[in-house]
Amino acid sequence: VFQRRSSASEDFYRGWRDYKDGFGNKNHDHWLGNKYIYSLTNQKTYQLRIDLRDSGSSSKYAVYSTFRINNQADKYRLSVGSHSGNT
Repeated sequence: VFQRRSSASEDFYRGWRDYKDGFGNKNHDHWLGNKYIYSLTNQKTYQLRIDLRDSGSSSKYAVYSTFRINNQADKYRLSVGSHSGNT
């Protein structure tokens, strides 16, 4: 889990450095950090699953066949493959 945002406990309106290095508490709302996500996603092939829940009981998900982000020189550009799910 590289991001969790389930409450207002953490402010996600932040600058580049915070998103690069990460912030929050891994057991609560957090962003892992682009430099760490880059390091993980460039070791082997990964899928990305995104789960969305609203304040009621509705939920949706999306799965991308491949997922990686590029390095800082490329501004951590996101690359994803084909999409499936109910979003």
